Amino acid sequence: MSDKRIKALAIKVHPKTEPNGVEFVWDKIPQLEVFTKNILIPEIAVDQDGNSAVNIGTIVSGIPSVFARANLFKNAIDNIRDKDAEASGLMLFYKSLISEWKGLISCIALNYKDIEANRIHLSYSDGRHLNATANIYEPTGAFGNMLFERKPLWCDQSLANNADRIPFIDVISFKGNVIGGTSPDSFVFTSVSYQIKEKFPFINVQNGKFIDPLQSEINPQELSTLYGYAKHILENIEKFRLNYAGVEELIRPEYGNISTCIQAWMNDMVIYQQAKGYPKLDKSTSPEVGSLFNYPFGLLFNYSTELYGSEGIIYNELKEGSILFDPKDLLLPDTTEIAQIDFGREGMETRNFLKSKPILLLAAETKGQLNSYAYFTLPLTPLALNVFGATLDALVGISESSNVKSRITAIYDPADKDGERLIVQLKLYTETGNEIVKEVIYRVTSESISGKDILMWPNFISKQWNRYFLYSEIPHNDAKFQATPFIGNVDDDFFRIVLDEKGIPLYLANNGKAAVISEKYGNIKAQLHIASNNAVADNKYKYEIYESNKPFKGVKFAHAGVDCGFGIIRYDGSGNTQALPVNMLNAPRTLSPAFLGVDFGSTNSSIAYFSDQRNEVCENLKLTNKRVSLLATDSKNNDERPAVEDEIFFFQNDEILTNSIKSVLTIHDSRRVVNDGNIQVNSLMAQAVKGGFPCFEKTYPLKMQKTTGTF
Repeated sequence: MSDKRIKALAIKVHPKTEPNGVEFVWDKIPQLEVFTKNILIPEIAVDQDGNSAVNIGTIVSGIPSVFARANLFKNAIDNIRDKDAEASGLMLFYKSLISEWKGLISCIALNYKDIEANRIHLSYSDGRHLNATANIYEPTGAFGNMLFERKPLWCDQSLANNADRIPFIDVISFKGNVIGGTSPDSFVFTSVSYQIKEKFPFINVQNGKFIDPLQSEINPQELSTLYGYAKHILENIEKFRLNYAGVEELIRPEYGNISTCIQAWMNDMVIYQQAKGYPKLDKSTSPEVGSLFNYPFGLLFNYSTELYGSEGIIYNELKEGSILFDPKDLLLPDTTEIAQIDFGREGMETRNFLKSKPILLLAAETKGQLNSYAYFTLPLTPLALNVFGATLDALVGISESSNVKSRITAIYDPADKDGERLIVQLKLYTETGNEIVKEVIYRVTSESISGKDILMWPNFISKQWNRYFLYSEIPHNDAKFQATPFIGNVDDDFFRIVLDEKGIPLYLANNGKAAVISEKYGNIKAQLHIASNNAVADNKYKYEIYESNKPFKGVKFAHAGVDCGFGIIRYDGSGNTQALPVNMLNAPRTLSPAFLGVDFGSTNSSIAYFSDQRNEVCENLKLTNKRVSLLATDSKNNDERPAVEDEIFFFQNDEILTNSIKSVLTIHDSRRVVNDGNIQVNSLMAQAVKGGFPCFEKTYPLKMQKTTGTF
């Protein structure tokens, strides 16, 4: 028997909810919400989570509004209350949208550095309204018109009531490709045609669309980060809702369903964590997304942690002498190439090799090689170097007695398919017990720093001393690697790095010349006595000598002119460690006048001084080694090999137990000597350091010149 009912001309729905029609009459659809939920869509191979190998968005055929895509996400969140319930038709499609929605939020949380949000105002470019514009079909203006009565909802609510409020949308891009936008109804929504081909836990590898990462594989750190971000969004929904308190009630959004959706998602994360045996999520913190989004969406999606640090102790509130910082600003950008420093076989095989070294670097375990270690420049920003200050040795793990719990660790992967990689993890522990983890994967420079040294003299720093020298075999203007020293502030209680207004250390040289430092930073004088320049390009040995009236704090390393990390000089305040220079800034000595006398002889010269305090001539002198080798060792045995360059062109390392020294002077090649004052060569070479050094060495690396018969 045929069906004699008059059927309504409506979209195809499940037979049980198909409305009866009234002949030749427009009629309202009863129970519209039930009707909508039972709309049938073309059969596409999907699972019960709505995932498909094809673009399921293509089933949406009509476009009643350019905002249909955004509206679909609101409808999905409002209609899918039980994610585990069986679904079909439109409800199954809605489940796929919610999975995409979670995937987009996960992308922001886990890869925020690749996210951009650009605001587009939905108005005509000529600034006129619909009835006066020259082109009513101009897309941005036409899209704004299609908001109709909902236009006020899409405007900036922070503007004054008498201001010209213009609707807007924030377009979200991932690695330069548009992936979605913002909506006051669903917070975010994805675009229809995006496709991401890279592998991420929030991407469905079958179709390149976003997916809830709980449906794939996510590691413990990613899960903790995502949980912290979801919690941050949930806690700020009410603040976001209040932003629209002044909108007419008819269009004013309510976010109860979104809050329920996010809370259920967080519960699922806990279940995932328990099933995987991952660490608990109760101490998870939001990622340092920063200020990616403009108001008001920044209320939901922006996050920055304001902490305070002093000598490695991290506070949640301001303390005297502490430095304000955001944890995301402590590590160098992931675009930085970090330099490896080769300490030879001894360094590679020795755990805690850096423990006795006077320079702070980053030690890393070598992936896949048991008990093998590699060493790198510190991938920390100057801000981080000042936050940790004298406790940097604890941060890098070579001081066990410190009460600083924060640590920076690294894994060196020399066999990564994309080239050598350094995986750096920074764990911060606040005074209240919170843990913040930052991880960055760096590329490693194609070459390593090997066989080079940097030495400084003397082996102490004091407010009562104002002549500090540094000898570098890695000139600041060399072609391959460069090293540029910077100073510390002796008037600062923690001897922090002197920074300019941009937070950059005051480097002591640039382009082959000593830096001229403004008086606003204090009485800082730097000289470059010996330079490496084109005049001595024929000589393969490169070195330069600095002098500063303030003590050196560290060195910035660069490769081919691009910064690649830092090395910080490790001072010891106790004076009990012979290998480390002594910090005497807070331990002044009682000084008295002395009068020096030198008896110059053709073979030997004698030195004595008259002590004003003792009122006698003192001849029993001991000339000790006050050099500090930062990258090598200064224990050179000249019985086994002649003195090398840094032993004869810098302060001597041989110790003399008498007041008699050899009358031998080693002079620099005059082409290396910096002559900023354009003075006569004889006068220039008469100056200390520029004119050379007395030589105490037993054996010299002499070579006869056959043409002249000289050495």
